[in-house]
Amino acid sequence: MAVYPIFPGGKRKAFTLSYDDAWPQDRPLIKLMNKYALKGTFNINSGDRRFTDIPDPVEVYKGQEVAVHALTHVYLDRVAPQTATYEIIKDRENLEKVFGGSIRGFAYPYTAFNHDTPQLLQNCGIVYARTASCSGKITMPSDWYRWHPTCDHKSDKLMDYCNDFLERDPIFNQCHLFYVYGHAHELDRGNQWERMEELFKAVSGRDDIWYATNIEICDYISAFKNLIMSVDSNYIYNPTTTTLSLIYSDQDFIDSAITLEIKPGEEIYLNK
Repeated sequence: MAVYPIFPGGKRKAFTLSYDDAWPQDRPLIKLMNKYALKGTFNINSGDRRFTDIPDPVEVYKGQEVAVHALTHVYLDRVAPQTATYEIIKDRENLEKVFGGSIRGFAYPYTAFNHDTPQLLQNCGIVYARTASCSGKITMPSDWYRWHPTCDHKSDKLMDYCNDFLERDPIFNQCHLFYVYGHAHELDRGNQWERMEELFKAVSGRDDIWYATNIEICDYISAFKNLIMSVDSNYIYNPTTTTLSLIYSDQDFIDSAITLEIKPGEEIYLNK
């Protein structure tokens, strides 16, 4: 039988946001996100004055994920490998000194990377990297180092994507992820703040959606990959610290899909 991950609590949909460069508008954006109990990731160049001039960054970004965005926002595909490595690891080090903990997420400046960049990121302890290449899809990433958002918040199709996400039911073993990214200063143009609040009102407060940061989504799926299973998937042991929701069927997913949770340290036999 096949066993697949679904989101915490048996949910089949997730929503996340990602914003770059530590603009002053991050503060009101996070205030708006908190109003609707939404979560996201803020990618920061710690060598930029926009960040170093923030008097209280820990308070500003409280409750959200902070991720690496290269120390000085360089084109990682154009510089020497040692320069790219320094830009990644020094930014990570600086951010960890400010915010504490382990910072393991990344967004590519200018979406600039080459064949070697994912390995450099892995060597620096980075576990995912977001591009700015919008997919127009609400699917999960197939490559964590080429994680494409659904759309930019400036997209004319923003609410079309939102409505599709809200109305379309995942089928079989699928989960849906609606991922919006942007730069907070762009919200000052036109009626962008009103559009964001329209989006937030639409997606918030729903029992069928997991509201998560980028790292929470990545870590959750990574925990599933660390499950220990028998060759037929009948026996499952969870060696991680994460409670995981699963879906499986020994017949037909259309008519007989079964959901369950497996707690940390728990082992189960699906045929019992």
